[in-house]
Amino acid sequence: NRKANVLQWLGELRLHQGSWDELKAAVRVGVVLCACITQVLGVRVVGAFDRPRTARCAESNVRKGLEVVKATRKLRPSLQWTEGKLMQGDDTTILEVLECLRAHDIRGRVSGPAPSEALVREAAATVGTPRRLRSASPGHLGSRS
Repeated sequence: NRKANVLQWLGELRLHQGSWDELKAAVRVGVVLCACITQVLGVRVVGAFDRPRTARCAESNVRKGLEVVKATRKLRPSLQWTEGKLMQGDDTTILEVLECLRAHDIRGRVSGPAPSEALVREAAATVGTPRRLRSASPGHLGSRS
């Protein structure tokens, strides 16, 4: 099972210990995505919010994370424009992006602690509720309705 393999890998990296639905929420706010990029590729995502409190901050995290991956040329071209799908919590897109990162895993090169599970859960609970993010239009996730 691809999802189980990704969950196991993220557990080994100490980036996520939980269910697929919890991972989706954490990826949607960009916290786990940015931490994974930093730990796996050895490139820090500059300007990422540790505790995104708004949909705009979450969108910024996802965008900045994808920009770093694009710049390192580690992401398949078909996945380079997946920001909207990641923000919507699309299972296939999340799985493909994380599997792509897994293929370039260079663990051990990056120093520094992984984000605590409590920090990830807090960020996901604050911003990552499906209702809040779904209520915004895909092109204007940061705008208020």
